[in-house]
Amino acid sequence: MARKVAFNTRVSEPILNEFRALSVLLDRNLNDFFEEAMVDLIRKYDQDNLIVELRKLKAKAQKRM
Repeated sequence: MARKVAFNTRVSEPILNEFRALSVLLDRNLNDFFEEAMVDLIRKYDQDNLIVELRKLKAKAQKRM
């Protein structure tokens, strides 16, 4: 399992309230929802695997240093 890091952001109160209600109904914590949403968005928008390519380029650049 990947190491977890703190992440802080601001969201609209009505959306957060709906997330909280959903977490109670499904007996899951908010962090699970945030991580699931992030993964879904990455899959949705990274159809060309640009993130993987960017990581490769970054690793290659770091090796040169």
